[in-house]
Amino acid sequence: MGSIAAWAALTVGYQVPSRLSVSLRAAPRHESRQCGVAMGVVTELTEETWREAINGVENLAVVEFYAPWCRTCRVVTPKYEQLAKKLEAAGVKADFFKVNFKANKDLCYAERVFALPTFHFYVPEIGRVNRFTATAGQLSGRLTAQLARFVDAPEEGGPSTLERLQTVRRAVVEPVVMYKDMVGVLEGLARPQSEDSLEKKSGVAQALASPARLARLETLFTRLDRDGNGVLDLGELAEAVAALSSASGAESAPQEGGVTQLLEQIATDAGGADAVAIDKDTFVGSVTSREVAQFGTPGEEFLAAFEGMDKDGDGTISKEELVGTVGRFCSLMSAYQDEEADDMSTLLAEAFDAFDTDQSGELDYEEFVMMVSSRGVSDQSTPDKSSVVPPVSIPSKSVATPAAGVQSWYDNGKRLTP
Repeated sequence: MGSIAAWAALTVGYQVPSRLSVSLRAAPRHESRQCGVAMGVVTELTEETWREAINGVENLAVVEFYAPWCRTCRVVTPKYEQLAKKLEAAGVKADFFKVNFKANKDLCYAERVFALPTFHFYVPEIGRVNRFTATAGQLSGRLTAQLARFVDAPEEGGPSTLERLQTVRRAVVEPVVMYKDMVGVLEGLARPQSEDSLEKKSGVAQALASPARLARLETLFTRLDRDGNGVLDLGELAEAVAALSSASGAESAPQEGGVTQLLEQIATDAGGADAVAIDKDTFVGSVTSREVAQFGTPGEEFLAAFEGMDKDGDGTISKEELVGTVGRFCSLMSAYQDEEADDMSTLLAEAFDAFDTDQSGELDYEEFVMMVSSRGVSDQSTPDKSSVVPPVSIPSKSVATPAAGVQSWYDNGKRLTP
């Protein structure tokens, strides 16, 4: 048993399954702690201190999202603070924070907090790279094992997952995120939710209406609006569908639930192909309604994009599948300049290697979620009320149940009811 494993067994009561990297001396208290309220080793963050604190850490930021009314949290939080103190004293490459859900709901919604207590890992400038829930009995083992997963060097040598992530430029994952966003756009337009069903989640809708997110949706709209008339017709949507289908290697015959059927559904809802005319407000509202409706079901959020890349249907994405699918999609959408397109394969391969945390040569669903969820840390600037676009009032349609086993991080936590 290595030194850190022995330490964990004696002081934490858990045997670490692999080496946990530590420095030779206790880690210093970073300046980022001054951005929040320090309570021992764990620093309390608010919406105002969040961005500066998370982006200010040197290595990994560990954040507990809790609430005073959560019974499990009242037991877990003290244990988390005790464990954080021991881990920091041992020099583990992490800083520890917590966020009160009750006092910072917009922040928690924006960070996709689906259960309480929830723990997220963040890497500066990349964003969230991990999330899990834990009961009091699970916390020591789960947190220590997850930390080891990121900060341990591989048995065969080489950089740790954290070190690989720290070298990744944000631009490297942007093509994958754009592919995921485009799939989400088509699903949002084809499967809108009714206003009544979304009124109960108005807080989530408000949190999703951040300036950064709205700007991203406007960029997608502009990319789709090829003739620049401010309205999307069926032909313009068909170009996006063709790009997605070709990128995924889809055959001419549409498969059940595929992107081609989404296009057909949009035309049917509009009353015919010629009647499709989607302005920017409707576009933003439809996509937002989908994200709001799926809040609380993390296994469903990115499943369509994952399945689009998993061409052989084996439940994982190979490097060839990722590079080929996203590269072809960006090329067909003319998303990048020629000089950027030349480097696309290299950039995508770099992203794949960074997020392949177990070095298996394949991305499973959880690793894929990590990749497409990573983004700049949430900017909690309050959006103008006029920018919060209401959902489109169209009768709700059923959504396919996600495949079993894709909600690996969403267990044993208290589910939220916004």
